[in-house]
Amino acid sequence: MRIVMGVKSYETAHRLVQAVERLNFDAPMVDAVHVLEPPGGALGKFFLTASEGEFFSQFLANEEFKARTLLRAVTDELHRRLLQSHAHILEGDPCAEILAYAHDHRADLLAVHLQNGSYTDAVLATKLARKLLIRSPISVLYHKEHPQHNPISKVVFATDHSSYAQDSLKKFIELHPKGVEHVTVMTAFPTELVPAISPLLGQIPVDVQKWARGKFEEENEKSVEILRKAGFSADSELREGPVQDAISASMGKNHAGLLVLGSQGHGFLERLAIGSVSFQETIYGPFPTLVIRV
Repeated sequence: MRIVMGVKSYETAHRLVQAVERLNFDAPMVDAVHVLEPPGGALGKFFLTASEGEFFSQFLANEEFKARTLLRAVTDELHRRLLQSHAHILEGDPCAEILAYAHDHRADLLAVHLQNGSYTDAVLATKLARKLLIRSPISVLYHKEHPQHNPISKVVFATDHSSYAQDSLKKFIELHPKGVEHVTVMTAFPTELVPAISPLLGQIPVDVQKWARGKFEEENEKSVEILRKAGFSADSELREGPVQDAISASMGKNHAGLLVLGSQGHGFLERLAIGSVSFQETIYGPFPTLVIRV
């Protein structure tokens, strides 16, 4: 199990290390990666005068020294926790460099810390997280401080039972987080579905709401059975109403510390047009989130 961990500061890296340890993946190898961002972007150094170029070089040298000190502290902590690790300093755009590194080293999971905050804070301070959510072809653990400090070992797997969601469940099982104590399979029942389906049935005497709930409950139980066969403790939950409200209520009721979602990585225009549960929950939601990519 290879995990590429984006390191920005020791405090946030420390929390990420704790989360990885508690999830207890099989024989994890952690690559602690820090990306130096040159002033003015990757091409900035080509448009500098001689004196500015000297300043640029000195700036990068100082930043590299600080990065090496930071990564040494992070790898020391990983070793204390008996987790194998390597440290790497990259230079350029953080998202592009981390994704390229993860691809070259065949990583199974990315891990970054995402600070909870206001809408404005999220827009300004989570550029890397937003880019990864859209571009990453592999799963990403977005760690945050849970508002109620619920244990990350209790999980809500939110699903719409699409084929992608079912594949995401299988991928979650393949990641094999042995530290997960319990998984609640949660589906939000869209009550607006009832008036939409009723005209299609014509004169057929069917209680549409009862029929739809039954189908969702049946699919939930299938997912629960898959998890139990894989060795997880699991149960099912069906909630009426908007997805975000259902997720929040389920996380609270089950004292869950990790939300798991499947995401296909919609581009910006598609997300703008139709919205995205994974985007809203990951960037603006309060819960640590594991976004599964298949």
